[in-house]
Amino acid sequence: MYSEPNWTESTLIVRFNYVTGIHEEREEYLIYTPSSLFADIGGYLGLLLGHSIYSVFCDLAALFRARFAGGRTKPKAEHVHE
Repeated sequence: MYSEPNWTESTLIVRFNYVTGIHEEREEYLIYTPSSLFADIGGYLGLLLGHSIYSVFCDLAALFRARFAGGRTKPKAEHVHE
């Protein structure tokens, strides 16, 4: 039974009359929310920060080796040529 809707300023009613009696319903929804966007940005920034810290650590380790180990990292293996 049809009753008159309770009208407010944010109410919009659309009616369609189908000639064939067949209709298709579609529903749209967000699959990528703003919180997902911020999480992805944070993940990428975390990866970049981690890589930066790792590269600084590697540079400091190489500087330490050059300064205190005389530039030697491992004794060189002798190659035997036949």
